[in-house]
Amino acid sequence: MKFRTLPKIGDVIKRAKAWRQEDHINVLNPLITGWSNYHRSAVAKEIFSKLDHIVWGMLWRWAKRRHQDKKSRTWVANRYWHSAGTRNWVFSTGEYRLILFSDTKIVRCAGLKLDKNPYIDQDYFSLRKCCPILKGL
Repeated sequence: MKFRTLPKIGDVIKRAKAWRQEDHINVLNPLITGWSNYHRSAVAKEIFSKLDHIVWGMLWRWAKRRHQDKKSRTWVANRYWHSAGTRNWVFSTGEYRLILFSDTKIVRCAGLKLDKNPYIDQDYFSLRKCCPILKGL
């Protein structure tokens, strides 16, 4: 898997040095969602965790840059990262939350049963075609 999305995310964060946190979240969420949905059928759990870590580092540098010498690291962390449910360090405001790569559910493709014949077992193939939940049948 290539990290083509990282330069895009890095460019957004560098270009948006003076943006509000909500604007960052609104621009980054579609990028993260699109890339992770595209790659969710691959074995991507470790990659998603690594990307979350890299994006967190980019956002941490962005937040520290906004308050260079005036505020402490604790203040910066409390300002931009909050707890959501059982998860800590969520880049969020009151109503906006950054989606993580690792939030995407990994979907495995169900293989065909090789003993099925498309001319004889038409029910099996019509069920696979119309009902993605029942593809494992």
